Order: sequence, then structure tokens, then C-alpha cells
Amino acid sequence: MNKSFLRYILTLIVVIMTLAFYIPARYNVRYPREIGPQFDPFYKRVSLRAIAIDQPQMVVLGDSVFMRGVDLDQLAAGAGKTVYGIGVGGSASALWYVVIKNNIVPSPYKPQALMIVFRDTMLTTTGYRVNGSYFKQLDEYATPNDHLLIERSYINLMNPLEKISERYLPLYGSRLSLRETLDYYIRYSGNKVLFGCDNRCTDKAMGIVYGAANMEQNILGDAIGTAEDYLYTPGALDFNQQVNRSFLPEIVRMCRENGIQLVLIRTKTMRYPDEASEPLALKMYMENMSAYLNANGVILLDFGQDERIKTEYFYDPLHLNEQGRVIFTEMIVNSLKTILH
Repeated sequence: MNKSFLRYILTLIVVIMTLAFYIPARYNVRYPREIGPQFDPFYKRVSLRAIAIDQPQMVVLGDSVFMRGVDLDQLAAGAGKTVYGIGVGGSASALWYVVIKNNIVPSPYKPQALMIVFRDTMLTTTGYRVNGSYFKQLDEYATPNDHLLIERSYINLMNPLEKISERYLPLYGSRLSLRETLDYYIRYSGNKVLFGCDNRCTDKAMGIVYGAANMEQNILGDAIGTAEDYLYTPGALDFNQQVNRSFLPEIVRMCRENGIQLVLIRTKTMRYPDEASEPLALKMYMENMSAYLNANGVILLDFGQDERIKTEYFYDPLHLNEQGRVIFTEMIVNSLKTILH
């Protein structure tokens, strides 16, 4: 065996063994460890307090598509009801589930209706937007006791090798903490000395330079489309296979047991802008979802192929512009008048 290669192997073994002792001590994690992420015990209760104090008749939940596409003041005025919105950019069904579980259901006051603004298969894709930067915002609402979240969004999506590695190998099991540490040093080291820019200044500068406003819109649109591909894989498009692995049954149960009318609002996107472009698998998915929701007393407002939402109303493939926001909110108001009293 080549001596240099042997030295490399020995060095690698020493480094891995050293890290196997250092990482558990550095991040206070015992190995073998529990499989799945470790959520902080502290979580946001802002919405819980607001709902208990303000007692809104309707609560609307969703991601940036909801935040930019629904005018809450217009919605409240048109529906003749008080409205409270919970918008979290980049959120998906995993975060919506823990928000409902930890911030809406525990309130001593229960709203008349909970509306969730979603698109296509989001409500049954448990692994969508739960890792990387999305994990951080999920951690703000989840607790270590959210076992269903850990099971369905993480453990159930891991193969046997991943489970073994996460349980026994610190270098793999603590990879998120290691990445955060490395990112911190790369992002902030030396900036204050070299440029007089502290951590807050650095964050602000990076937000300006790398913000969406500075991105080429065509490239940004392509990036959004690529990220959305996860929602349209063959597995994700099989509603009957995915529903019992998802959070949807629990969301339905929590609302029903607390006397809250669940209303699901499907938005339109430019991925499939008209009826002809929508694949058969997605049509079947929505038919199966509609049947499931109808059997469980859930109201579905499906605007996924509504011709009133025109191409010129979109800012990018997912988000509506100001004109689209007004039109879409008016459409929701008109639909609610016939179903909520």
C-alpha cells in the first residue's frame, strides 16, 4: 500500500475518532442518540395569545403565497367577520400542523373557522420544507414532544442506513449543528476588524445583496419551479397513499373536536396555468382529496384552475401581484358568503 495513502487513512481515522468524542461534548448530545431532530422546548405563543385576547371569528394560515395573495382587511370587511392571519414565509404542512396544535387548538377561545391556503399536494407532503433553513423556523413553533412531526416528517423518510448513522455516528447525527457552526464562522469571522461591520450589519448587508429584489426574475422563477418539483413526484401525487402518512387527518381531527370549521383554499400557480396543462395525476389527486374532505366535513375552495386569475396577476410563478391580491381576496369573500354564516 502506498505510504502516503496509508498516512491519509490513519489521519482520517484519528480525525473521525477525535470528532466522535468532541462533537457530543461540544453540542451536549448523547450517543447513541434518538433518531430525528432535537427541537427546542421553547416555542412561539404569539398567535395563541392573540387568538385568546382578540377572539377572531376566522383564522387564516399559510405561507408567503397567502401573505402576498390575501388582503386580510378586505377579507374581514367583505365577509363581515373578524380575521387573524398567521403567515410564515416558506412554511408548509409540517409547520401548519404544529401551529394548529400548539397555538390555535390550546386557545380557550376557538375561532369559528380555520382557513389554510395551500397549493396542490402541499397538505400531504410531510417532507416538504422541513430541512435546512426551514428547520429553523419549524423549530420556532415545534417542541420536543411533537412526536408525530418527528416521525412523519423525518424518521419515516429515512432509509435504514440513515437511521443507523444518525443514531451512532456523531459526525452524521450532529451535521446540522456542525453546519451552523461553520456557517457562523464563515459569515462573521473578521468582518468587524476588516470592515467595521458587526453581526447585525453583516446580516443586513447579505440580505440586501442576496435578496430577491437583486435576483434576475427569470432565474428566480426557475429556482422556485425547481424547488416545487418535490410536490409533483409520482409518490406525492398519490393522495390515497399519502394521506394517512400526512398531517391532514390530524388537522381535520383537531378542528372537528374543537368545533372549528376547517376551510382549505387551493391557490392557482403558473406551473399549470390552465386546465389543459394540468397533468392527469394531479387531477386525480384533487378528485381524491375532494372526496376525502367532503366525507370529513371539510370545505374545499378550489381555485387551482380558475380562469378569473389571469397570468398578468402574477408577480412570479407562485405569488400574486397587487391586482391579483385584490381579485383573489374578492373571490374568497364571495365563496365564504355561501358557506359561512
